[in-house]
Amino acid sequence: MNTNNTTRHQQIILECLSFIPASHIPVGMFDSEDEIRRHIADNDMAYYLEFLQKIYPYLNTDNYAEGMASVLSEMERVLNEENVGTILDHASLYDYRAAYAAHVEKNIPHAIELQRKAISYLTNIDEESAMLAANLYANLGALYRLNKEKEPAVIHMKKGIDILGQYHMLFTGSGIAQVCNYATLLYDIGESETALSLLKKFTSVMEQHHDTDNPNYAALKRTTELILKSGK
Repeated sequence: MNTNNTTRHQQIILECLSFIPASHIPVGMFDSEDEIRRHIADNDMAYYLEFLQKIYPYLNTDNYAEGMASVLSEMERVLNEENVGTILDHASLYDYRAAYAAHVEKNIPHAIELQRKAISYLTNIDEESAMLAANLYANLGALYRLNKEKEPAVIHMKKGIDILGQYHMLFTGSGIAQVCNYATLLYDIGESETALSLLKKFTSVMEQHHDTDNPNYAALKRTTELILKSGK
């Protein structure tokens, strides 16, 4: 075991945990500090990679750009040098890099390139990879939207929703979020009726077959109200 590597891993982990207010982390998301230290001391690189993937979204702030870059570099190093991880992990890394390029570096064209690279890893979409694939397409659509490229934005957001529909994942938190984002995009490009029709369809299904006392139903209603109030 390389003691220097172990020490570096511990330093990165503790720095990440210290940066995030405890109130921002869901209960049970991470092990105790002692448990984390034990896994790192055992050189458990699969555990370490999973930790980096879990912690990264909570670091996604302009105020911690240096730390975000450090975690991304460490993810890449672990994937390339430690013989751990899957194709899905490689795709996720490029997804994270795309988000960093877009929101920290403010380089949307480069972010689009990275997002397309992430998608290229998923040549065969199955039930295991469907949610990730759908999110990757949705994120690519969002990047095209930021770059004011309406047509590819619509195509890729719709692709994400189609994947979720194929694998019966539309009525999940991620699925409804994608539906709401897609409806908002349709509204922005002047297709208000299509957007409202889509939202009405999903709202009706929720009312007939799902519990309406949940964030998904609230998101559909809120998006509908925002579009109606805007009156475009």
